Amino acid sequence: MRPYQRLSRKSIKSEDRHRHARRRQRIAKGSGVSVTELNTMLNRFSQMQQMMKKMGKFQKMMARMGGGAAGLMRRR
Repeated sequence: MRPYQRLSRKSIKSEDRHRHARRRQRIAKGSGVSVTELNTMLNRFSQMQQMMKKMGKFQKMMARMGGGAAGLMRRR
C-alpha cells in the first residue's frame, strides 16, 4: 500500500471498479477478513464520518445560538 493510500480511504472507492475490487481483495486477504467484511467496515466508517460531520455542524449552530450541552444542563 502506498503512503497516499494509507492516508485516504477515498482512493479505495473510485470509478474504476475492477482495479479497486482487486485492491479490496488484497486488503482483505492481508488483514485476514473476507471482502464482504471489509466492505461492511468501509461502509460503516463512511456512515460514521458523515454523522460526525453533521454533529459538528449542529454543535456550531448551538454555540452560535448561545445554547449547547452546557446550556441545556443549567438549572433554573
